[in-house]
Amino acid sequence: PYTFTIPCKGISSNVFIHDVKVDYDKKEFVSFLKTLDLAYRKSPYFHEVFPMISDLWSLRLDSIAAMAKASLEMCCHYLDISTQFYVSSESFPGLTDLYRADRLIHIVKALKGEVYLNLSGGKTLYEKEYFHARNVELLFHRMNEIPPYLQQHSDSFFSNLSILDLMMNLSKSQIQSLLKQCQWE
Repeated sequence: PYTFTIPCKGISSNVFIHDVKVDYDKKEFVSFLKTLDLAYRKSPYFHEVFPMISDLWSLRLDSIAAMAKASLEMCCHYLDISTQFYVSSESFPGLTDLYRADRLIHIVKALKGEVYLNLSGGKTLYEKEYFHARNVELLFHRMNEIPPYLQQHSDSFFSNLSILDLMMNLSKSQIQSLLKQCQWE
């Protein structure tokens, strides 16, 4: 297990995420690809996945939000997941004064949706009753435990590392199968 972060500059609780810049000159950014290369070069899908990550790293996107969006799009494209992505500040401007849950509810309704899907960590932020009272169903993601698979440089299995670990070590069809097992509660 190795925790990595994307170095940023201009971070503040008063700054929108689309205004936070990636610090491309920091050692951590420059050395990340080398670290990834050393950790995964013997993994079965390294030669398929690593070039995509390297390409993403070379884009030099203008914000951490743009980098996050591009990485999600990369993963979805790789896994043949067809979905539409929106940048809320661009597609739904003028919502910054709303309470965070109200912003999400507004976006769901603007897209003619009825359900908002969130990661399980959102349970500390959002209440199902609040959404329900505004005619939007709120569901939280729950991933089933991933069965152990072979990971390079380890005799033990480390669960919940990242999508990168899955993509390096499992086939597309294996990852797609795991994703189909997730549940919404």
